[in-house]
Amino acid sequence: MLVKYEDLVEYPEETFKKILNFIYELGKSKLQIDKKKLKNSIKSTTFNEMQKLEKKEGFYEAVKNADGENVTFFKYGPKKNEPSSLPENLRIKIEKNFKNELEELRYIKFKE
Repeated sequence: MLVKYEDLVEYPEETFKKILNFIYELGKSKLQIDKKKLKNSIKSTTFNEMQKLEKKEGFYEAVKNADGENVTFFKYGPKKNEPSSLPENLRIKIEKNFKNELEELRYIKFKE
């Protein structure tokens, strides 16, 4: 199963249900969704909530800088994840090396 970050941001409930369905199918179980728990899970895992949690408790997966201090993991959020935030030369290199994958995932337009 492929889950795109953008789908989680734009369609959180539908995407989360697809993930749950996939997991339940793997276990050959019948999917039963508690709507209250689903909404709470989505609300508690928004970028802003994760950012607050990181500030309060830290983030285990964070990398360390040269001084041994944790680098903020939840720093930019969904709006800073756009290709325009990359240097032009890096964007071009990525698009060249991963052209097929980017087209398949609809991150760049299909070439006619």
